[in-house]
Amino acid sequence: MYCLLLQIRIYCIIAVNRLSSTFDEGFRNQYTIYKDYYVRNRLILTNISHEF
Repeated sequence: MYCLLLQIRIYCIIAVNRLSSTFDEGFRNQYTIYKDYYVRNRLILTNISHEF
């Protein structure tokens, strides 16, 4: 019984670690996409303001 509980606990830890790592990767990807978008928009805005 104790061995089974230990296995379940290990599986839970692995699942949580996997979830958190994928969440971190997704968050990081969203952040880099947002940052690229922001930088690109800022460049476009500065180019427009320079033209005027």
